Amino acid sequence: MQLKFGLGLLALGASSVLADLSVDSGKGLSLTVKGQSGKFTVTGESGKKIDVEFVSLHEVTEEGTKTKNANNVNAFATTDFTFGELTDATKNGVDCKTVSFSSLLSGGATLKVDTYLFLEGGEIINPGPNLTNETYPVTVGSMKFDVGITNFAFCSADNTSTNCNGDIGAALDLQVNIKGAKDATKSDKDKTFDLGGDMSIDVSDIITVDDVLVNMPEGFPSIETKGGKSVMTFRFPVFANRVTYDPVLQGLGGTSDPGLAAASSQPFMFFSLLVAFAALFR
Repeated sequence: MQLKFGLGLLALGASSVLADLSVDSGKGLSLTVKGQSGKFTVTGESGKKIDVEFVSLHEVTEEGTKTKNANNVNAFATTDFTFGELTDATKNGVDCKTVSFSSLLSGGATLKVDTYLFLEGGEIINPGPNLTNETYPVTVGSMKFDVGITNFAFCSADNTSTNCNGDIGAALDLQVNIKGAKDATKSDKDKTFDLGGDMSIDVSDIITVDDVLVNMPEGFPSIETKGGKSVMTFRFPVFANRVTYDPVLQGLGGTSDPGLAAASSQPFMFFSLLVAFAALFR
């Protein structure tokens, strides 16, 4: 199974608040999302699972110090999320089910997560830097998450509405705990983190800031132990409207298509977070 994680804005039709969301792809893959906190769990037909938990969202200065911005989210545990409806869709011509959830944060910022539960195998293409494209395989049971942050009010010399007390914001840190058979830990491979149970995370340092592709600041993504959990930090430079990030999380193990398996061994730099964990179906 593959899981892709990325960042956006939510236009909801019918929606619900606080109640948990639970959907099934009909192809051995289920998704549950907490209405409070936005924590989500992806479960394969074998019962194995991966949990993704938003920890915090903090503005930082050029030196990396957290600002006093009133719009910082110190914890998502009590943050309310609303859900859209599960609908049929295609992604790059690949049939899937899709559902979105989002939260309106302090100061008018929005955190949105779009999810795609794939019903067949194929390839998803994302644009890359220098007019190049990146291609990655999906199979039945793959899942893609796109996460977006919009309209965050940064501390600046011109912004006096966020209680900044003279702080100048240079970036936004999104902290996430991702756990498979164990919390994420560094591996011997560059930019790869181990989730246990034949699952791993390959992270990219490419982000999209106001529709422009840039590199994440040096040293990020990073990982540290915080509150007894392994927390990954993704740092986004100041943006005017929107930032999107798509690191790749990829599990060990083959796919049902030898060609796709070969493709999945290639390096990835995408604009969503991809977790591949075929082990869930063992």
